[in-house]
Amino acid sequence: MRFHRESRGQSFIEVALALPVILLLVLGVTDLARAFYFSIETSGAARAGLRSAIVLETTDIGDAVRGEPNSAVPNTVEVWGDTGQGQTNADCTSTVGSQRCGDPNGCPPSVFTQSSGVNKGRIACFAVRACRLSNVDYGTCASPGAWNTRPTSTTANTRAIEVVVFYKFTPVTPLIASFLGGSNGFILLRQSATGNELYF
Repeated sequence: MRFHRESRGQSFIEVALALPVILLLVLGVTDLARAFYFSIETSGAARAGLRSAIVLETTDIGDAVRGEPNSAVPNTVEVWGDTGQGQTNADCTSTVGSQRCGDPNGCPPSVFTQSSGVNKGRIACFAVRACRLSNVDYGTCASPGAWNTRPTSTTANTRAIEVVVFYKFTPVTPLIASFLGGSNGFILLRQSATGNELYF
């Protein structure tokens, strides 16, 4: 009888010691699944922006990018900051060459850590630039132009476009967040799509 009581106490201690480790593993797997999900959503957003750009030079890349991950990443200024609808870097439909289409710096990490202004609390960003494809109709973006621009019909060798979408992913698990940069504690998920604009 005494031996049985000691065995139950030992089992209780083993469970108490193992439970935090098991909980950490479960939350870590959940974070990994969430990161994978948002990575898929941002990839779809980049491809939607590219499809929009290929259709016509006056189509709105920004609307396509922000509208694709509809339920995962809301199409609001709070989420997209100055690349949100109606903001300074969201005009992707005006005269080519005078647009401010996407973030002018390619969405650096600093746009996700601003404490005031339109970018405060931002969790998503997109950037667009003209380039030349390394292998005629496919390949990587070579000789890229400045961010914030689309190809024009007068630039014969720079008719490709690259659309990049970033998402600020913050893990739920505090231990994982602490490994990702102290007080920041987030990962920038980056997805891009590149292709030739076909209307030239």
